[in-house]
Amino acid sequence: MQDRVILLCVSVLLFSEPVAVPAENFLVSEVSGSSRSAATAKTDTKMAYEVLVKMFDRWNARDLDGLMSVYWNSPSLLAVIDTEQFDGWENLYRLYKNRYRNPVNMGIVNLTRIQVQLLQPDLAFGVVSWTMRYPENAHASEIVGTTTMDIQKFETDWKIVAVHSSFTEM
Repeated sequence: MQDRVILLCVSVLLFSEPVAVPAENFLVSEVSGSSRSAATAKTDTKMAYEVLVKMFDRWNARDLDGLMSVYWNSPSLLAVIDTEQFDGWENLYRLYKNRYRNPVNMGIVNLTRIQVQLLQPDLAFGVVSWTMRYPENAHASEIVGTTTMDIQKFETDWKIVAVHSSFTEM
């Protein structure tokens, strides 16, 4: 039953109309059988949402250390970027440090949609649609992408524990 609920949540998130969703306009669904209040669930959803906003804010600031602060610092972190898989926080950090020695190559991300669904009291699923441009390179193509994330609560902090980004040039 729980697998069907998660599959339904993922389907709703992936196939819903792309609309920008401000943090204050979240629809929060209660976890079945939970005694948590709607206010607590909304606060947790907003906190998970803020992790995603921070992720892209730090990207645009070209702040790799700030970007990595939203990820779970663990060998169990899973990151899939297009077709490459990176296991562990250290491997993802090393990829970013090597690939973006020149921070101008990071481009600037414009978020077009953010959705967060609280699946359990300590687990949320996020979907972010985005475009990327390279203002310093007039010949670069615009990139359009989608990133999905599992965001887990650790005591009071929410961290990305799994991420998948796919994209294409336009």
